[in-house]
Amino acid sequence: MSVIFTTCPVWTEGNATDALQGFFPTQRAAITNGVAVLDLIQKHTPEAERSLQQYIGRMVAFHGGAAPTGGNADLVVGTNVLLKVEIVPYKDVRPLATYWDAFVLGKIKGFDYTNRVIRIEARPEDWHKGDTM
Repeated sequence: MSVIFTTCPVWTEGNATDALQGFFPTQRAAITNGVAVLDLIQKHTPEAERSLQQYIGRMVAFHGGAAPTGGNADLVVGTNVLLKVEIVPYKDVRPLATYWDAFVLGKIKGFDYTNRVIRIEARPEDWHKGDTM
């Protein structure tokens, strides 16, 4: 499977981190973990792939744009990284818009390092829409 996405252009890394802190003010560790995971999955080195394993089961927070059609709450984060978001209990959290971005807090379930995919589980109340068009 080959995965090609784009960069989410709405926020710079700095103000996305600030915005994440606004949505999740008590989750500084999750925000830091999200930044570290995104950095590691974009490196494409054997060391980075091994380092990612320590984050499985940890809380993370991300900002991203709407993923390609077919996913529910999935986001594109960073550059060409797919964040597969499983909402538990299920709820369609997507806004009715052509384009949107969102902020999400969840627990890492796993990775597909080769295809740059991060899988998390999140509660409906921890998925927040940002800008819409």
